[in-house]
Amino acid sequence: YASSDAATNDHGAVMSLIAYWIGVGLFVQVVPKPGGEHSEIPYGLPNSLESFGFLVAEVTTGIILYDAIFFFVHWSMHECKALRFLSHKEHHRKKFVEARHVLTHSLFDGSMQVLVNICVQRYTFWGSTKTRTARALHNLILTWMLTESHTCTSSLNIFRKWARGVREHRQHHLGHISHDKLRYQQLFSYLDDARFFVHSIEFGWETKHPLKRMSW
Repeated sequence: YASSDAATNDHGAVMSLIAYWIGVGLFVQVVPKPGGEHSEIPYGLPNSLESFGFLVAEVTTGIILYDAIFFFVHWSMHECKALRFLSHKEHHRKKFVEARHVLTHSLFDGSMQVLVNICVQRYTFWGSTKTRTARALHNLILTWMLTESHTCTSSLNIFRKWARGVREHRQHHLGHISHDKLRYQQLFSYLDDARFFVHSIEFGWETKHPLKRMSW
């Protein structure tokens, strides 16, 4: 591929990293620590089967929650013309998609991803302070899944086997499917499946009752 494109993307990656740490630094200065200013965030290193199960639950629910929340953000970036032009267009400007293009996005787009991730990293789904170990594993697994969803190589094929959102995300970029079949969930697929199901019911009803549709 063109070296100029690689250089541009490398510069974008550096700027994304700088913006990320600036944003995190500002966030921790403004928003109180989970559990209060003087509370300690537990490390959460597992030392028994029970604590290992707790760690797995922390990481799993955090990733599922991130994917569910960002689904609505991602959907709005495509369906709202202003957001698509101002924020998400940058992520789709490449004619081909590689793993490194996971970092190609506008400041607003990237900030929304970071903000959603920080929110789900502060507390567990059941309300307790999320452990440091769970946070680290969450970031590692989520970064891997997002990178794998953009790569064109067949060697990184761990989550693509099981997660439809990861497996089909490149189609979302390359335009191999029609607009009404686009999937906006980055990792999994249940919310898009639900959206398609609702649309199929609406389409069937409108087909049977065209005059009532006109009166809405």
